[in-house]
Amino acid sequence: MLQDFRFDKSEYERPEQDWVCGWAAEGRPCPIGPDQRGRCRTTCECTPFRKGDRWQCTRPGHRGGKCAEGPLPDGTCQRAIPTCQPVRSVRAKRGMAVLATSSFTIGVVLLLFGGPHLRRQRDAVMSPGALSAPHGAIADCAACHALADWATAAAAEGDTADLEAGTAMSVPEELGATAQCLSCHRPPDEDALKAHGLSPQERRSITERMDQLPSSGSVPLALSLASMGPGLPMTSEGDITCATCHREHRGRDAGLVHMDNWRCQNCHVQRFSSFSEGHPEFTASPGSSRVAYGFDHGAHEAEHFPQENAEFTCQGCHTPSSTGRSMLAGTFEPMCADCHTDEIRRDGLTVFQLPGVDYEILVDNGISIGEWPVDAGIDLDAEFSPMMRLLLSADTAVAADLDQLEGVELFFLEGEDGQVLEATGRVAWAIKELFHGLVTNGREELAARLERALDSDMTVRELVALVDQRDVDEIRGAQPGWHSVLLAAQEEWLPTLAQEVSLHRAGRPVGFREHEDYEDLEVGEDVGWLVDFDFTIRYLPSGHGDVFLRQLLEVGGRAAEGGGPEGDLFAALRAPQASGRCAKCHTIDAAGQETGQSLWTEGRLDTAPQPLTTFDHAPHLVRECGLCHEDEVGGGFEAVSKSVCTTCHTRGMATESCLNCHSYHTERFGMSGGHQTLVPKNDVVGRRPIP
Repeated sequence: MLQDFRFDKSEYERPEQDWVCGWAAEGRPCPIGPDQRGRCRTTCECTPFRKGDRWQCTRPGHRGGKCAEGPLPDGTCQRAIPTCQPVRSVRAKRGMAVLATSSFTIGVVLLLFGGPHLRRQRDAVMSPGALSAPHGAIADCAACHALADWATAAAAEGDTADLEAGTAMSVPEELGATAQCLSCHRPPDEDALKAHGLSPQERRSITERMDQLPSSGSVPLALSLASMGPGLPMTSEGDITCATCHREHRGRDAGLVHMDNWRCQNCHVQRFSSFSEGHPEFTASPGSSRVAYGFDHGAHEAEHFPQENAEFTCQGCHTPSSTGRSMLAGTFEPMCADCHTDEIRRDGLTVFQLPGVDYEILVDNGISIGEWPVDAGIDLDAEFSPMMRLLLSADTAVAADLDQLEGVELFFLEGEDGQVLEATGRVAWAIKELFHGLVTNGREELAARLERALDSDMTVRELVALVDQRDVDEIRGAQPGWHSVLLAAQEEWLPTLAQEVSLHRAGRPVGFREHEDYEDLEVGEDVGWLVDFDFTIRYLPSGHGDVFLRQLLEVGGRAAEGGGPEGDLFAALRAPQASGRCAKCHTIDAAGQETGQSLWTEGRLDTAPQPLTTFDHAPHLVRECGLCHEDEVGGGFEAVSKSVCTTCHTRGMATESCLNCHSYHTERFGMSGGHQTLVPKNDVVGRRPIP
């Protein structure tokens, strides 16, 4: 239908204008309309006309005709039109859309194909954001967001060996760019991509334990709603992507390892408002972990230090490490030597001995043991020392005889059956064979017996420590100290030993002969070995960290799991009052098959199943140590409760971030191509000469 252009029927519309009156939507646009800038120019509904001495209303019929009120006496229309908000016309909007689309298209074309001088602008528009500082040197997006050329070629040819070697493990396709992460970051084990690096069984065990803890109370609404959403995306094997927690392209200063508390709690069965409000009570803490030093702080502070008129302070023994994460204890010399050096060298370790034997009963039953000291001060009540039993047990037949004689008093054999008497005679000759072999062959004989008895191929360092009582780097003497002492003892105790052993080996009878002409030997501490009046030869420790005792504990602990003579020796060395007093201060455990060494060196033995919790001493050194650590009876400290920590770590005071105390990965990732190779400390020796 065409527009009716009669003046009394409609207004003349101007579609070519950019602005339309705001009242047009209600069907009553003003006759003037907006100006070119879109500003309302409305006045009144009409412009009165003067006819004679009266003003006449001129409102057209399509707007309602003449009004009843009429103009004012001064000719002003009484019906003012309210101001409107002009809007753009359809033509103007269409023009703007065309202009914007054209400009955007031209801009994109210029940005993509505008040449190298627009590269910076292109990067600024297309980049998702700046990389973090650790990844700032990466210039190629394909290094992370697509397989590198070598990997693409290998995958195309079906050869994934190189790809897996570069990533250190096979990565499922659904994990996306994780393969690119592992091309640089070397995972510690096959479970590295699972939550916390734990196997499903380990996580299930932790979950069951946490489910048994009392509820933490109220849970924030936002966290409850988040837990109702989809679970953590993971593969059927439980692997998750690196990007689940590590978010890139947030700027150079953004932390890749930072996560807020809700991101941590979203996966956990225990949810709470904050550390101070709802966090479960500690089940393990730094104060309750075992420490390598059995040091009784309470006794030293209350008794020992006052006796020496010395001041007891934490700083006197402990200093923070360079990072502050741990507190380091001072060495033995400046801290302990004044009081404990003499104690360490007291009561040497019995290595060789002649036991008391009821030779009269043996002779009466036709069993000769050759020459043997009598009435010579032998300790008749003494049993074989663990070290002597170990050396004799290098011969399996003798080991069986020793087992048969378990509980038998060798100095009183009256009433024992023939098998016990024969076993006693064989053991007596085994002792003579031991003395003769050590005197004749020296180092090689002792090394061979130790390796057979301990059922172990020992390293050069271990053999040198046990045979020579020296470190492998120290100068070797003509003979070890024990050899000269044992030779002197043999010549005094068993002067005809060589002839007797020769006859016995040939199967010829050796008659019993009492040996009474003996003298005390003048050898001892100057060579580290002491010949005692009770026919024992003891080793005197050189001091703290004695190489012989230390290595004997290391090797003995490795072999102690099977029990037997080696287990008895290790148990004897672990006694608090044993030679060297090692166990009085050090925590000594039998070594597992994986570690291969005793756990008795400095450091902390964490009782937690996984190292998911850490503690940084550095920011806490502003407080007195005693405010957190309370002495425990018998040494160590009482467990630290959560209430001690919440005195500072509450809302509005110290931070309550989960990452303050908890680490996500149980083991650190390495860098492919940049990790150090572990080198064995020494080659294992067989029957090579000892250096």
